[in-house]
Amino acid sequence: MVQQARISLSSTNVKPLQAICEQFKNILQKTGARFNGPISLPLKKVKIAAKKTPLKLHRRLIVVDANEHTMKQLLCVTKPDDVFIEIELM
Repeated sequence: MVQQARISLSSTNVKPLQAICEQFKNILQKTGARFNGPISLPLKKVKIAAKKTPLKLHRRLIVVDANEHTMKQLLCVTKPDDVFIEIELM
């Protein structure tokens, strides 16, 4: 059964975020799953009282029509410590 999943990725550093997006994109192309993205979401500036400069959060969104096999492969990818991944099944 095919489900739709939204994968939200966020990080303060762009390079590891782009690298993990490329890994996801390669896996999705190899498995033949339909997907949209990575879509760049607006930059989010978070102000922290202890710092003078705001923290910038870079965000990406990938929407996938994937089966169980594809989702297992996506979950097995090793990610850097500063990249946060949230998967929401629809």
